[in-house]
Amino acid sequence: MLLTLILSLRWWLIRHQPVLRGPRKQRYAETYSIGKVGVAFGSYKIRFQPSDVQNAMNLIGQSFDVVRVYGDMGSMASFAALMESAESHGIDVILGVPYEWMEVGRAQEFVDRYAFDDSGRPWSRLKCIIVGNESYNTKNGAYKKAAPKLAQAVDEFIGAVASHRELIDRVAVSIDFGPAVYQSWNPKKCDFTGLSGELNPSFIVEAMRCILEDSRLNTPRMVFANLYPFYAPHFTGALRTASKMIRQFAGYDSGYHPYTACIHALRKYDLGDLILNIGETGWPTNGNNKGKMACQKTSVDHLSTYLRAFNKYLNNPSDFKRVYEFRGTTVIYFEMFDEPAKGSSTMPWEGHWGMYTLLEPGGAHNLPQLKKGLDLPHFCERQESAT
Repeated sequence: MLLTLILSLRWWLIRHQPVLRGPRKQRYAETYSIGKVGVAFGSYKIRFQPSDVQNAMNLIGQSFDVVRVYGDMGSMASFAALMESAESHGIDVILGVPYEWMEVGRAQEFVDRYAFDDSGRPWSRLKCIIVGNESYNTKNGAYKKAAPKLAQAVDEFIGAVASHRELIDRVAVSIDFGPAVYQSWNPKKCDFTGLSGELNPSFIVEAMRCILEDSRLNTPRMVFANLYPFYAPHFTGALRTASKMIRQFAGYDSGYHPYTACIHALRKYDLGDLILNIGETGWPTNGNNKGKMACQKTSVDHLSTYLRAFNKYLNNPSDFKRVYEFRGTTVIYFEMFDEPAKGSSTMPWEGHWGMYTLLEPGGAHNLPQLKKGLDLPHFCERQESAT
């Protein structure tokens, strides 16, 4: 009897999920555009030389039309190599703001330094500046100091970009609020969370409102979230097929649907007109191969399945049942290359998110290789020309 009641309630909830309208069409410069599918290019504890960056961008340019980076790649010379390669390959750039640059009064210096080349010409492929990374993190070091002032930092970066007339129609300012979202069968209970689990960390909501209500820039009002079905716990079941992976991401028939929860949380605070992009998503290829830790299994096959599934979801969402459509403009896969320095005993998969093997500094004769057995789907038109 009890089981019948539970199943009936579950079916009722599925059938009566509220219809979520998409964001109202925003008005911004007709000349603004940003690529749909990109990849993250990290430099954790690595200082790349300009030649390393060029080698990486040559590979990225074969498959993707956007790249997300988290800083200047270790030096201004390497950053210039990145931007020059982006222009030659036609790759849009999303540039992250490290936390040390979020201190009060530093936004103008950052924009003046990184939005222009040495001659003072704006980098034509710089399309978005993300203030911080996974801004829900308020526990440690720079995170703890910078996150509560996120809205102020966003406002200052918008002002810094707007101070250059030639950037107003070219560069958007955004945040990445991380994977911290409380998910519930009851849409009204979905909320943003801090690292400690507290609901409604006001600094995130205030920063989003600053972006949505800005009138100084003529670019899209958008935010980014890092969302990974890989972290679905064991009780949701093993995610081996495309349909199960996408339902975990954006469905409403499971207990773990982060993208849907984000949409509900945005609506809760009257922020539903923000464009909700994906700042990171992916699947590690090693570190939990036997599935003994509290997340999904890791393997190259899982990554291949997820990439194909997500690409299909972006282009043909109707092929999946009981999922909400993607409402953003851009998805960033995490990541292009392995970063072994990120691995730890508690999260051994952290160094193995790459589609390619490690990019070694100075490794001109030992370039990264696509992981054996990985099947990359058709991400964008440039793959045809590269082939």
